[in-house]
Amino acid sequence: GGTGGTSGDGGAATANGDGGDGGLGGSASSEAMATATTGNGGVGGNGGDSLGGNAGTFDASNSIDGSLSNGAGIITVSQNSGMNSLTQQGITVQANLTVQ
Repeated sequence: GGTGGTSGDGGAATANGDGGDGGLGGSASSEAMATATTGNGGVGGNGGDSLGGNAGTFDASNSIDGSLSNGAGIITVSQNSGMNSLTQQGITVQANLTVQ
């Protein structure tokens, strides 16, 4: 960096006391410091795909083949092809028992 300027002269001494303090030196200039502490920021990352990219595959098959074979008791089946849909089921059984 550059050197500061020279300080000013002290005030003249009088019979009553000391002379005044000298003035401050000139301001220093430093181009090396400015160059070392400034610079460009880092490079940003790549942007995303404008079409959203590849989200992979999704199997939306809806088959109940073979699901009812060899079933015993009361069987209930629900099949719905809608995405994010719910099916409510209710079963009523009438059992007549003879107690001896």
